[in-house]
Amino acid sequence: MTADDPLTHITPAYLDALKNSFPGTPNPWYLVAAVTFAASNLADAVPLVFKHAFEDVKNQPHDAQLHFVREFRDAIFKSSMICGLPKCIQGLTALGTATPDNLKDTDYLRDPHKTTDALTANGQAAFNKTYGSTADSTQKLFKQIFPDFESASITFVYGSIYGYYDYVTPVHTSYSVVAALIACDTPKQTAWHLQSAINNGATLPQVRAVRSMAITAATTAGIVGIYGQSTYYSCSSLSYFLIWT
Repeated sequence: MTADDPLTHITPAYLDALKNSFPGTPNPWYLVAAVTFAASNLADAVPLVFKHAFEDVKNQPHDAQLHFVREFRDAIFKSSMICGLPKCIQGLTALGTATPDNLKDTDYLRDPHKTTDALTANGQAAFNKTYGSTADSTQKLFKQIFPDFESASITFVYGSIYGYYDYVTPVHTSYSVVAALIACDTPKQTAWHLQSAINNGATLPQVRAVRSMAITAATTAGIVGIYGQSTYYSCSSLSYFLIWT
């Protein structure tokens, strides 16, 4: 590492500061940090986050460790819908270097035989819950800009990827999406999913903490575009985030 290598800043104290900034439990700090670093194209930071967070579960039963690893992995996978498959591949590959062999999956988590109709029904339910009162208008927007986009979003993005909650809960899915969106410097969509976190059960202080963690991690990774959009990320009222209405 060189002196200006962002990895030099990701120390145990740095990670503890992220961890301690979240009010309440369960604490998603490691998901937010890992997704932000992966989406910021700093995949080498993902194992640092994993190893630090794994300390909290290393003495727990195998099932608890496996759940933790699957949650960690699936959060990065879910973020691929925002930051793209190449960054997801890099992030998951880096994660694999730190994952104990007995905690690596060799079979699918999602049912690969689920029908398209079943995926669409699941996706519609997940989409409606995520967007709440704006679900209808948002879905109409998706169809207006490109009907194929709306169909794929409901059936595959929400039906298969986001709407699979066995390991990453609905609210933690929203946090993971927010983290990726901030790393990608997309404030309008960040606003949508800050609200979706509220819709999925987060409190306003928790949403603010997630936003702050993601900005910190993205800044550490060298994502500078967020400074140009800082008003979207630094305001004190959630209503200010609802810039699309």
